[in-house]
Amino acid sequence: MVQSLLLPVKDTMKSKRYKRYIPFSSIRKRLRSKHNSMKKTYITTMPNHIGAFLKASECFAALGINITRVSYNKAVDSHTLFIEAEGAPEKLIKADEMLTKIGYLKTPNHEK
Repeated sequence: MVQSLLLPVKDTMKSKRYKRYIPFSSIRKRLRSKHNSMKKTYITTMPNHIGAFLKASECFAALGINITRVSYNKAVDSHTLFIEAEGAPEKLIKADEMLTKIGYLKTPNHEK
């Protein structure tokens, strides 16, 4: 199972019994760094009803932004949700506008 996550590398030892592998995660990081993307954390205030998070996630999906982490702690505040997203800077600016328009961001600059 571990080998399925590893990609073979050209053998430099000219021997068939030696194989080197590079973890796919390191290749994914290299590919991601080549693209013009950045991470941003949104501190949102959402209403307590069914589909509130779905409405926010649809805003990100429409712009092609990847949600990488969501954090919620009812002990801190029952309406505050932290959303970490990754995407192109201009698309993250559009996401600011969309989330402000639906009332989930109080001010457009919630950068971290």
